This record gives sequence, C-alpha cells and structure tokens, in this order.
Amino acid sequence: MSLGALALHSGVLYVARRAHATFVRPFDWDGTALAQGFHARDSDGGEVDASAMCVDRDHRLWIADGEGSRVLCYSVHGRLLASIDSVGPAKRRRLDLTLESAGDHPGGLWQTSALGLCERFEEDGHGSIELYIGCAGTRRHALQRYSDSGRCLDTLRSEGLAARCFEDVRGLSFADGRLWVAEAGAKRVQVFRQGEFHVAWRFPSASGAVLVPIAVAALDDGRAVVAARGQEEVVFLVDRDGRWIQTIAQGAGSDAQVREGSQAEISHVVAIAAQAGESEGSTRIAVMDQDGERVQVFTLGGRCFGALPELPG
Repeated sequence: MSLGALALHSGVLYVARRAHATFVRPFDWDGTALAQGFHARDSDGGEVDASAMCVDRDHRLWIADGEGSRVLCYSVHGRLLASIDSVGPAKRRRLDLTLESAGDHPGGLWQTSALGLCERFEEDGHGSIELYIGCAGTRRHALQRYSDSGRCLDTLRSEGLAARCFEDVRGLSFADGRLWVAEAGAKRVQVFRQGEFHVAWRFPSASGAVLVPIAVAALDDGRAVVAARGQEEVVFLVDRDGRWIQTIAQGAGSDAQVREGSQAEISHVVAIAAQAGESEGSTRIAVMDQDGERVQVFTLGGRCFGALPELPG
C-alpha cells in the first residue's frame, strides 16, 4: 500500500495522502489549503492507492493507483475523467503467446509505482500529453508510454537492450526533453531521450555504499533532485551529467524533527516534487517523509520553510 504522492504545477503543491482512504488537496507555499480537496475513488466508488501523481497544464490530476494497477485522471474538484487500466486476462493470454516470459508484455500494467508526464505543444497552441508509467518488480516492460486517451504507444528498453529488465521503478520525472527513472532494485538512475536510453548513474554514499534512489524530480535546466536511501536518507541535487552538486536535506533516524534553516531533517522519504523558480532561491522542493505524515518545503540550498500544518485526510 502506498502512503502518498506529491505534484507541483504553477506554484501549487498537490498532496495525495493515504490515511484510512486517499485524499488529495492543493496547497500554496505557505501551507494554506487552496481548496477542500477530494476523496479519490474509482468509477465504482472503490478506494485508490495513490503511488504517484502528475498535473498537466489543464490542471488535470493523473494518479497512479498502485494496488489497482491503473492510472486515474481527475479534475481539481475530484471528478473522475479517465482511467488507464490493465488489459484483461483473455487479452493477456493472447499476448503471452508471442513473448518469452508469460505475464511480461507491452500494454499491460502491473503494480503502478511511478508516473511521469510529457506535454508537447504545437505552434498553433495545440498540444498533446504522453504518460510514462512505471511498474514495480523486475520486468522488461515495466516502463511504458501511453497517450492520454489510454493507448499504449510503446515500452522503453532498460539500458537500451531488449532483453534487460527494469528493477523496481520507483520514480519518474520528465523535463528538458529527458526522462529520469529512479530504479531502486538496480540502485541507479537511468535517463532516456526521445524514448531511447541515454545514460545510467549510481550514487555512492560517504561510506562508499551505493545509495538506493526512491524518487526523482527533474528541473527544466537539466538538473534533477534525487531522494535516496542508505544508512540514512538524503535528498540531493545533481547536474545534467549526474554529478552530485549539493545535499539539500538528510535524515537522522525516525526521530528527525523539523528545525528552521538548513538543519531540517528527513526520515522515511515517500515522495518528492520540485519546480524551478526565477532564481536558485525561488526554486522549491517538496518532500513527503516520515511514512507520509509530514511534507516539508526546501530551497535548492537546503533552507527549510517548515512543514505543512495540516495534511489531507
């Protein structure tokens, strides 16, 4: 079961949090709720397990339902607009006949664990949306590209090789023409350009052990914010070539507390979201941690503005 998800768009922070059910609510940077929010349900009134979330320019919220193996689209008021679901068992069996491993095929979603959104615009102002959907587990087709109408366009190849598997995709983020993929099982971040593999990086900790990336948020200038786990949790900034620029926040166990300035700490990171501002100081990073019980806001330099006073649900 997922504990929550974050998304940023036009200075609005959307928080999805699982309490006894999943609730979604928008906030401004001061922690003030901008609307009452809504209880996320499917078309049958069933519960939704929000494992990831994106917002498009039309302010539609796309939510990956991990346990439901699907992606649901809502208006900001909570009206269900669309659903991208797994293929049915009969179609799955037919597809399996053409592939080497049963159950591993394009066009079918497993436990959805990550979500990325790419918006393309034409000169006349019209545009289109593509969704990148990541799935948990070790699978060849665990990273798929969909149209917003629910059509599977293709699947991406891990390391650019058809036989390679993705290992537990936990975070996706698209910006500057590049898709960043946090792959926890392989302890790496892969980067794709125009659907093709570009490069992969691993990030060692101070002790030399390789960190486990659990979330990523790309910025428009090519840099990215990565959340990873090791002996303690850390959120850090890397450049477009994967070089570690600076640490934004670090954890110190489950008793980490919010403090003013650069000493704020994190623990059990669930999700991150970032949005570039006009300057380094105006860029904001939101971090959901302590098993979904706290959302803090940071600058790139690590200054913490504190935590949202009241989370949805």
